[in-house]
Amino acid sequence: MVTQTTPPPSPKAVKHKKSQSYLRPQQRTRKHQTDLKIIQPSATYSTIATQIDDDITKCTCASIVTTTTNINSVQNSDDDEVSSNADSDEEYQPSDDDQSSDDDGDDNGEHKNYRLNAKATPEEQKQFLVSESALAELLSVCRYCSSEAVPVIQVSKGTLIVTNSICVNGHLSIWKSQSSHNNLPWSNLMTATAIMLSGCNATSVIRMFDHLNVQMFSMRTYNRLQSLYVSPAATMAWDAEQSSLLEQLRGSDVILGGDARCDSPGYSAKYGSYTLMDLQTKKILDFQLIQSNEVKGSTHMELEGLKRALGFLKDYVNIKEVVTERHSSIKKYMRISQGDKKHLFDVWHLAKGVSKKLEAAAKKSEGKDIRPWIKSIVNHIYRISSSCGMDGDLKAAKWLSIMNHMCNKHEGHSSIIYPKCDHGELSQDRQWLVEGSVPYKRMKAVVESKYLLTDVPKLSPVYQTYALEVFHSVVNNFAPKSTHFFYSSMLARLCVAALHYNENCNRDRAYTKDGVQCFSMVYPKAKKGKEAVVKSRPSPATYDYVLLIKQAVVSRREHDCSSYSNAAGDVQILQNHFPVSLTQTFEPFQKADLIERHRSRFQR
Repeated sequence: MVTQTTPPPSPKAVKHKKSQSYLRPQQRTRKHQTDLKIIQPSATYSTIATQIDDDITKCTCASIVTTTTNINSVQNSDDDEVSSNADSDEEYQPSDDDQSSDDDGDDNGEHKNYRLNAKATPEEQKQFLVSESALAELLSVCRYCSSEAVPVIQVSKGTLIVTNSICVNGHLSIWKSQSSHNNLPWSNLMTATAIMLSGCNATSVIRMFDHLNVQMFSMRTYNRLQSLYVSPAATMAWDAEQSSLLEQLRGSDVILGGDARCDSPGYSAKYGSYTLMDLQTKKILDFQLIQSNEVKGSTHMELEGLKRALGFLKDYVNIKEVVTERHSSIKKYMRISQGDKKHLFDVWHLAKGVSKKLEAAAKKSEGKDIRPWIKSIVNHIYRISSSCGMDGDLKAAKWLSIMNHMCNKHEGHSSIIYPKCDHGELSQDRQWLVEGSVPYKRMKAVVESKYLLTDVPKLSPVYQTYALEVFHSVVNNFAPKSTHFFYSSMLARLCVAALHYNENCNRDRAYTKDGVQCFSMVYPKAKKGKEAVVKSRPSPATYDYVLLIKQAVVSRREHDCSSYSNAAGDVQILQNHFPVSLTQTFEPFQKADLIERHRSRFQR
């Protein structure tokens, strides 16, 4: 029997907004759906209706709930423990119509008329959230006789569930929510991969799924999947990208920019990473991860990282120049051990250091006349670096001329190569300094500092390391400083950050449909709200590297390490090249003894 329904009026005849609902396909009743798939039961049942190889069994109604089918009779070490309960337009403002409507207009129609692909690979499969009520409705009808069935979840393993549906006539249907590889659900592995590739904190993600009542694996399972499959796959993906990049540059002259990043501020950092970038192409060529116990202390990690990175790249490219910040140990190393390479300094780092010293001098008594000159001096530093090329003597002469300039003296400078200022007429309303005054003396102490006069001639005229600061912000997204990571996980997240940056560092600018370039207005923190600037928007980021890492994860599981035991042995070989943990050399303590000695300073 087919239920007859009255067709809705034509959408063209109704102009009200709610008439859009009639554009949806007419819903059929459950009776109509089951009548099309009724299969008369016979003595021999076909296994085409089930997703396992077991024959259909016939049970009595009394055993519908109490009978348990042994689905996973063969268990191995890949069985994880069951978790116990355990658009980018920033200036968009929704209109009143958007806020009053329950239809989310920002949802795209990517999955409309999408034909489900039963042969999709694990890394390509789409995932959909299905509610418990919808799943119960789907499985509560027997696919053989269309009678009512009772679905019961028999197996729950992370994101995987296996259900038994038994109808009143005794037909048994077994359904799995996803496919597995040697008892490892693919969605478990893909979810662990997605957590790392998105830079999320696993604890927060698992808690979010728990709040959403979405079945998820435990933190212990995530750590196992990450260490055995995800981290090695991410490292291999970066190795392939780096090898391809260095082969393209083999034998060519490069200008490198280097900078270090620690995983925490101060002098207690555990990890330090040093990155070398090709400043002409803005590509990351190499990075080195240093653990503090590999050197004398955390302050020595930057120099060690530079040594390792230069030692690695020397076999591939011809290093002509290296642009870094003014670290004293790095200056000495480049002068003594790398004398054949030009060592230049980043302008922003030098200007930042001078600005801080002048700000400190301006805060002292009788120093208020220094503050109006700070911005001009910083601009003068940039002017020196860009106008003098590689002439270090001219840079030093221009820098020292600032002392006469601030006293309204623009001729007769001490240097022969720069005897007078090259600017035009200036306004006399400026707050000039008086030679010999307290502000003048404090300013002179900063400008004529011995270390500063040594570094100014080495300012880089063209290439700067600001792109490395951008890369460090990308690293902060994948490896936040507030979260602790073990060495293998930290290395893997650095690899993902490098892959993401290299893929998106040279993006085109974003334009509107009318061809107008897009800009964003920002308020720089240093300006303290007194100034605003605009920044051009890049085009949306791409994530092609994500599919490569997913494919590497699947390949590692299917071919290289098809079980946890095999993967653990492979990871152990890789970890032999890692530094020992910080606690390995510590004296062991007994937890019971510490609890016994534990006392509080406060009465409770």
